[in-house]
Amino acid sequence: MPILKFQCSSCGLSSRKRVGKQKSEIKCDCGMQAQVVQCVSASVGFTSKVDQTMKVQSSGVDSFDLDFDRVIGEDAQQKWEQIYRRRRDKWDLIESHNATGKDLIRMDDQTYQVLPEMGNNLRSSRVSAMDNIKSSSSTNQ
Repeated sequence: MPILKFQCSSCGLSSRKRVGKQKSEIKCDCGMQAQVVQCVSASVGFTSKVDQTMKVQSSGVDSFDLDFDRVIGEDAQQKWEQIYRRRRDKWDLIESHNATGKDLIRMDDQTYQVLPEMGNNLRSSRVSAMDNIKSSSSTNQ
């Protein structure tokens, strides 16, 4: 028995089924009858011919998907613009104060200032805190 390609004209679903040659239609999953597509009658191989009668079901989901993708894209664009602005502000501060990135401190209002002494204090306290964690974890083992 050959494998025939069937296509439903109601929902557009196409499928391949092993049926007898005399069978020209089968019942589709949607409940309607699917007709055999004449261009495919071989059991082996691939056929790239597309039947032009197939229609996409108009469910409104496509427009929802496009709106969803648009919202995600706009959100990503806004976040990347914020990242670029913040990076540009940091570089402007570094160049204008002849400082390094280690001298920048982020303030409560989300802006940056060059405060070398505070940066050194924060770094040294971080290093000592990490040393305390390392020493306490090695004594616990």
